[in-house]
Amino acid sequence: MKKQVFPSLILIVLTFFLFGLACFFTFQPVSLKEEKTFFQLGTYVKITIYPANRVNSSLIFSRSQKIMEEVDRQTNFFSSFSELAKLNDQKVKKCSPELAALIKLAKLAARETNGFFDPTIAPLTSLWAGFITNQRKLPPSRKEIEKAKK
Repeated sequence: MKKQVFPSLILIVLTFFLFGLACFFTFQPVSLKEEKTFFQLGTYVKITIYPANRVNSSLIFSRSQKIMEEVDRQTNFFSSFSELAKLNDQKVKKCSPELAALIKLAKLAARETNGFFDPTIAPLTSLWAGFITNQRKLPPSRKEIEKAKK
């Protein structure tokens, strides 16, 4: 008799366990997920939020996009109107505290990565841009590259 009780007990415990798991996963709150994609900083940006409660997601998306527009306005390498371009061209001698903090972080990242991240790559970017956009037929020469690296 004891031999028959043990398998039955295991079966009952297993049944309750599986039933409990089924209930647990069935009654979990549905995770809300909202996304917005837009073009900024020279690439497509996708923002995904998982709000815990009801929130004004359009306000979050709008504010996020405005922040990225401001960063782009300050740092866009391809825009002569950006604060960074004006600083690089020495049209201005001072920059905003936000740009100064970003430059400080870029220098730190360069140090921490032993130069793998290089915030001074603009001359090389400009040199290669002509080749990439077919404005020049041949890639930059080694001499041009070495000059740009200085």
